[in-house]
Order: sequence, then C-alpha cells, then structure tokens
Amino acid sequence: MELRSVIARLQALSRRLLLRILLTGGPRLIASACGLAGFTLLLDYTMRLPVAVRAVLLVIALGVLTFVLVRHLLLPLMAKPTIDQLALMAENADPNLKDQVISSIQLERDLAAGHAVESPDLIRATIADTAERFKSHSFARSVSLRPCRIPALLATAAVIALSGFGAVYPDTLALWARRQLLLTDEPWPREHTLEITVVDMERFDPTYEQGGRRVILHVPERTPLQVQVFEKDGQLPDEVNLVVRPVGGEDEQRISMGRTQKNDYFQHIFPPLVRSILLHAEGGDDDDGVPEYVIHVDQAPRATRFWADYRYPPYTGLQDRSLSDANISAPEGTRVTMHFEVNMALESFHLELESSDAITMTTSAKGDYAHSFVVEGNDFYTYRLKGDNGVQSADVPRYVITAEVDQAPRVSVEMPGVTTLFVTPNATAPLKGVATDDYGITAVGIRWGEDPKQLDDGAVEFVGDDLVSAQLGEPQVAFFHPLQVKTMIMPAREAQGDNPARPARPAQIGDRFAFRFLSADNRKTSSQPNPHRTFGDYQYHVQILSAEDLQRELAQRQVRLRTRVRDIAGLIETRMIDTQELIGFVKADQSDVAKIQAGLWGVEQDQHRISIELQATARQFMRVYDGYLWNRLDEGALTEKVIGLLSGAYRSGEAEDAFQVYGNAVEQVKPLVDDSTVMGRLTGILELLIRSAAERSPEARRRLQRASLVAVKDDRIEQLESAYEIQKLLHTDVMLLIEKLEAWEDYLDVIQGFKDLLEMQKGIHTDIQKLTKKK
Repeated sequence: MELRSVIARLQALSRRLLLRILLTGGPRLIASACGLAGFTLLLDYTMRLPVAVRAVLLVIALGVLTFVLVRHLLLPLMAKPTIDQLALMAENADPNLKDQVISSIQLERDLAAGHAVESPDLIRATIADTAERFKSHSFARSVSLRPCRIPALLATAAVIALSGFGAVYPDTLALWARRQLLLTDEPWPREHTLEITVVDMERFDPTYEQGGRRVILHVPERTPLQVQVFEKDGQLPDEVNLVVRPVGGEDEQRISMGRTQKNDYFQHIFPPLVRSILLHAEGGDDDDGVPEYVIHVDQAPRATRFWADYRYPPYTGLQDRSLSDANISAPEGTRVTMHFEVNMALESFHLELESSDAITMTTSAKGDYAHSFVVEGNDFYTYRLKGDNGVQSADVPRYVITAEVDQAPRVSVEMPGVTTLFVTPNATAPLKGVATDDYGITAVGIRWGEDPKQLDDGAVEFVGDDLVSAQLGEPQVAFFHPLQVKTMIMPAREAQGDNPARPARPAQIGDRFAFRFLSADNRKTSSQPNPHRTFGDYQYHVQILSAEDLQRELAQRQVRLRTRVRDIAGLIETRMIDTQELIGFVKADQSDVAKIQAGLWGVEQDQHRISIELQATARQFMRVYDGYLWNRLDEGALTEKVIGLLSGAYRSGEAEDAFQVYGNAVEQVKPLVDDSTVMGRLTGILELLIRSAAERSPEARRRLQRASLVAVKDDRIEQLESAYEIQKLLHTDVMLLIEKLEAWEDYLDVIQGFKDLLEMQKGIHTDIQKLTKKK
C-alpha cells in the first residue's frame, strides 16, 4: 500500500485535533465557571439572597456549565473523524493539494475492494505518484491552534481575577462558597447591624426564640411603647425605619424614626396599643428583619359604659334624671349614684377620690359597679381596674365633681335712691326693689337698729301686698313696702354716761337709725340645714327731723329751678323761630334737598335737647315733691290720695316709667288740687313739668322726625306746621310753669318770713324769761 505513510500522517491529525478541542473547551468551561461564580457572588452580596433563590441560581449555574461541557468538550471529543474527513480537512487547509490526496485514498480503497474500475494500471500509477509526492509532506498545519488563544486568555483572566479576589478577600470568597455551593444560611457581614430595645422591656417578661432573633413581649392594652434602635458598632445610618404590621395581617407600615443630635439612638413612641403587632428595624444595609419583635397586646379592663343617677334636693325644684357624662356637676346636696359597666371580669375595682381614701367597689345585683354619695364640695375622681388576667387599666383620666354652689340671694334696690334719708316722724319711706336667687326666695325684708354695726333692734318682713306679682319661693321676687316711721319702736335703753335711761317708745325727732335689706333663699341640705341669709350691698341711714328743718333741706334742692326753666323757655322760642323759617323755606323752594334735610336735622336735635333739659328739671322737682309728699309736710286728703295711688302703682308692677306713674296719679287727683295748699301748688307744677317733658316736647320731636322722612312737599309742610303748633303749646305750658314757680317761690318766701318772725319771737320770749329769773 503506497499510501500507508500518507494515511498514517493524516491519522496523526486526530491527536492534534483532540488537543485543540481540549485547549478550546477547557478554557471556556473554566471562564464560564469563574464568570458564574463572580456573578452569583456579586448578586448575593448586594441583595442578600435567601436560600431558595440561591438554590435556583446554583441549579442554573450547573446547567450552564453542563451545557458548556457538553457543547464544547464532550460532543467534539466523541465525534472521531474518518480518514476521508482528515484528508478533506488537510486539503481545505492546503489548496495546493487539489483533492489529490482524498481522490487517491478513495481509488486505492476501491481497487483493494475489487470493485470494477477502469484502467487499474493508470490508477496504480496515480496512487504511486501521490504516495511519492506526499511521502514527506506534513499535514500538521491542517489543524490550527489559533482558535484556542481567546478562550485561553479569557480563562486565564477569569482565574486570575477570581484568585486575586480570593487572595484579598478570602473570608468573603469562603462565605460565598458556603452560601452558594453548600446553601448555608450564614449571613453576609454588614456595615450596619441594628439592635432594637423596648424601654422598660423587662417589666413585660420578654421571651426569646431562634437564638434571640425573635423577641416576644406581652403588654397590657393601651400601653404606650417606647422603641429605641442602636447600632452595634455605634455607626448609625442616616435614616432608620420601623417596619410594623399587625399580627396575622399583611399590610406593612414604615415609620421613620426620629433622632436628636445628642442621642446615639433612634427613637419612636407608639401611641397606646390596642392590637398585637410585629416590628423590626431597617436602616443602612441592615434590612434582614432581625431581630423581630412580636408585641402581644393583652386586653386591659376598662369601663364600657357609665351613667350617673341624680337625685336633686327639694330646694332646687329640679326633676331627677340620669346622665352619661362622667364629669359630675350638681347643686349642693344632690345625691349622685355612679354606675360602671366593664368589659371583662375584674379582680378589683378601686374608686379613687382626691378628698378621701380609695373605695373598693363591688358588683351590684344588676352586674354593674355602683357608688352613691352626696355632693357637698368640689372634688376629683378616677378609678383603677385590675382584670382577672392580671392586667391593670391604663389611661384612665381624672374626672371632675363640681358642686354647684347655691349663690346667696341678692337684693337690687330702686327706692330709696340715696343712702341717707331725712324724714319726719309721720313720714312714709317707700322701699322698692327685687330679691333674686338661683332657685327661690323664701323671705325678704329689712333689719334695723340704732347701732349701724349691730342692726338688732328690729326687723320688718315683706309679705302679702308688699310682694309685687310674685310669691315667696320663686327665683325672683319684686317688692314694695311703705315703711311707716311712726311704727318704728325705739327699744328701751339703760342710762349710759350723759345719756339718760329711755323706755321703749316710737321714733321721734332727733332719733337716728340704720337699716339694710335682708333676703333668704330656700337652700336646705343634710349638712347645711339653714338657708342663706344675705344683707344687701348698701346700708341706709335715717335721721328724723322736724318739718321746719326738713323744709329747709328741701328748699336747697330747688335752688335755681325757675332760672333753669326760663333758660328752657328761651330755647323753645328759638326753636319756634327756626321751625317757622324752615316752613317758609320749604314752601318757597323744594330743590335744595340737602339744605332742607340739614335744617330738619338741626331743629330735631335742638328739640331733643329741650326734652332732655325738661326731663332733668322734672326729675329735680320730683325729688322735692317726694320730700313734701312722703314726709307729709302738708297733711291732707290730696297727700294721702297721691301716696295711695303711687303705692298702688308700685305694687302692681305694671308701670316702670316715673313720668307715667306720677302722671297717672296727678291725673286722678285733679279734683283735689287747690293752689291754696302746699301740695296743691306742687301738684300743679308737677303736672306742667310732666306734660312738658314727657308729652309736648317728645311729640314735637316726633313730628319733626316725620317731616324729615316724607318726600312730598305738602306732607312735609303739614308735619312741620303740626310740630310748630305743638311747640306753641309747649311754650304756653312752660310760661305757665314759670308763673307757678314764681308764685311758689314767693309763697315760700312769705312762709319763711313768718317762720323767721316766730323764731325771733321765741328768742325774745326766752330772753325775757332769763332776765325775769335773774331779778
């Protein structure tokens, strides 16, 4: 066989081809393994993969390596090339062979097999020529090792990188091997390791599981929980979050924890807990959820319902009732029964009052806890519950017990209007006012005495007709009482120093006494059986004078009264002129509306001023009139009639305006008015003053106001003319008033002259008696 040496050299290519497969597939397998190792290391280190994910990655990596092994090593090694394939490989690598080798090998094979061939000699010559030509030819170049360079370089780089990393970080590489290859749950080392603590945790009897990775606490319901997070090495991250979710729930809540610069920990205070929770801290690269705290909230006892039964004392007049407000507020003497319903069986129930020791409460027949007491003063209370599970109640507020103090009764006095009274022995002192209390007035009157500090000589109680449109027992009682001075009995007095002894007698000239209004309410409780008795704000001093001395006192009150009325008359005359001019201007020109309105406003305001002056003058005179009237300085039918009418008006409670009260009285006594008597003259003057101040002048102003409101010229003129007519009537009354005042002053002068003569005669008579005695 001439081609045997050629075939042998071709078969030597198989070994070179095997070497190329090994040098190509092996580095690829090594590079793939190093790449997968680096990838899984980086992924696991950055993401802290759980075991399941790492197991999946391991399976994927093994699959990839198996694929590379089979694809680039096993399959190529299992595929052994034939002589023909090797010859073709050589001819492909060397184009100069021109298919001579493969053709000669195939011809020789056919010739040896005895297949029918043409020209066997020619074939043998060709084979011999091929054998001769290629007997020393090398086919090694047909299998190049150049494709092995890139895989080898990649494998070398991967091995160097992995080896270098292992040399620098041997622990990290070893930990990766244990985590990724052995699938252990050994954690990666972290930059931050957070530690959680619950303040005062020991009082909740913590239990630890999983080697301290899980902490279980049992806390009472509504316990405020204070959680602090530290860093194991003291290097706190910039931010720490608490991850909280309810036990058995899926909804997570991330709570950003707070930290002050001076603290080396983060902190969060939970509001009072009402349900069980799971929590762990995350911050920096610590996100493994370890340690995890399980906070079991044990049900705390609490009052689920409260109500209080109020039984009010009779003096309040209130209906008994029940309220759900835990803050107690009731009048003094009210019996309150508090009822509590709770959510669970209790070991103990203590009611704690600020003013007394704790009260141990027991269940009533209805199953609730009850306590009854009488409200006597302000107090605070709370309660402490302990359930049969040993848990104490939490966050029980303090409640208020308010005793609504029965306010002392008070008296508002309208009459007398002054605190110093000058009266005659025959005088009547009108006492008018209103006694007021929270719930009811049971008594009102005065207490009097010669000693202003004692006021223990006597008392006058207002009853019957003295009470105005009200009965005792009501919260507000108006009263009017005509106090008769002659009924005041001065008590007997023993001789003291220069003061001789004195038997009990009626009040007389020269006596003095003081009195104060006194009222009592209807309060009555078991601890305070007596009602409030309260004096009025002011003390009134009474001095009894003779009629002559009192007249002199009254004369000082009417000084310049006539001059004042004359000034008012001048004002009225001026307003009448202004009104006439305004009427003429309106009749002549209606276009200047602003000027007309200004004129109307000016006249109206001036008329109002006249009303004020007249009313002030009338009140000044009424004080003089009251002095003559109530002191009976001119006794007679007219005086008694007016006193009776005024007393009746005050007792009726219907009329409050003084001008109306006195006007009605004057109207009814007109038949009794006689200018020859003092009261007759005074009543006539009073009638003119009331008519001028309360009727004429206000009516003139009202018509002037209506004139400013109407827009029709004729209507405005009509109102102005009617106002002018009222002004004329007012002027007539005022002029008549001036005449009466002049006559009254002249009358007083005459009377005073006679009195002065009498005093002079008395003085002369006394002097004569003294001279006669000396002789």
